[in-house]
Amino acid sequence: MLQNGTATTAGTDGYGSTNFFEGKTLFYSGSSAAISTLQASTPKNLHWSTTSLPSYKGKKSAGMAGNDIVMFKSASKSQRKGAAAFVKYLMSKKQTISWAEKTGYVPLTKSAQKDTDYQNYLVKNPTAKAAVRSLSFGFQDPAFIGYEQYFSALNKSIGQMTDNHVTPEKALGQLQVQIGKMDTQN
Repeated sequence: MLQNGTATTAGTDGYGSTNFFEGKTLFYSGSSAAISTLQASTPKNLHWSTTSLPSYKGKKSAGMAGNDIVMFKSASKSQRKGAAAFVKYLMSKKQTISWAEKTGYVPLTKSAQKDTDYQNYLVKNPTAKAAVRSLSFGFQDPAFIGYEQYFSALNKSIGQMTDNHVTPEKALGQLQVQIGKMDTQN
């Protein structure tokens, strides 16, 4: 589709929303976290909605990610205690629902996702439903040391293939070399 011009990449801004806002694309694939930006930025005469990603050969898949919350073992006892208190606070039903409603992300717990208040929010905000519906076929990349560098290199390789028409053999070969160098550094 990229070769015949029926699809395009997000382009230099890295997001498909720019062309979407300008009415230059029929749809784009993005994060549920972009919903608040879409609501604020989309021209009022543009009627839009959200949906789950389409299936391919009968299989559905959706990448799940978010802002990671981590605690380092090098933290002091008081820092760890504070971090644990924050995680407990954020995971509470009331706070995770509030966070989800304000960010476009999905509540962090199943009980919050099923909560009457959140279900009422979904009725009033149907654009938030697609992310919740995608949970049953979602996946998360495995975590490992050097993941951020790997992910950046992978995205660069994909960009080389889609934007610069570099052959998969060349782009993936370069990626393999980069990954090999990362392995020796970690």
